[in-house]
Amino acid sequence: MIALQNQLVEASLDAHQSSGLLITFACLLVAGCKKDAEVKTILADFDSFTAELVKRVDAASNPADGVDDAQKYFDSKKTEMTGKMEQLKTIRGYQVGEETKKMMEASLVEDAKKIANLQVKYMGTSMRNDAFKAKLDKLTRDYQSASSRCKRLLDQQAFRVPTLVGCLI
Repeated sequence: MIALQNQLVEASLDAHQSSGLLITFACLLVAGCKKDAEVKTILADFDSFTAELVKRVDAASNPADGVDDAQKYFDSKKTEMTGKMEQLKTIRGYQVGEETKKMMEASLVEDAKKIANLQVKYMGTSMRNDAFKAKLDKLTRDYQSASSRCKRLLDQQAFRVPTLVGCLI
């Protein structure tokens, strides 16, 4: 009888240990699904990229030289930044919290405004100089093309964020 009781106690402990392991495993899966930190890092990188583009145009004594410098910088970072947007494609809406979704929308809209403001700020120069206008238009189009993935991403991934100003204008 004593041997039988020991087997029942051992079986009972095994069931409790198994339940504990299952609960621990489930918690790890849920925690592993959250991608808030990854999204925030990508957004910070994209914000820095956008700010650097604007800075290069604004810092130049001649706006045309600034646009040339910004275009070179854009071209040098295009693959990296496109890759970061591709990373976002793998993230589903349920993998990030509401705060991160709102931050994503605000960040991308703000970046779009920064680039759009270049067109506004240098409108006079663009009207007087067709070559400058063509360069600024190309930089803006290239930026939009690289970042346009965000609208498709947000629509596809169940983020369901509003239009995002045409996803970065």
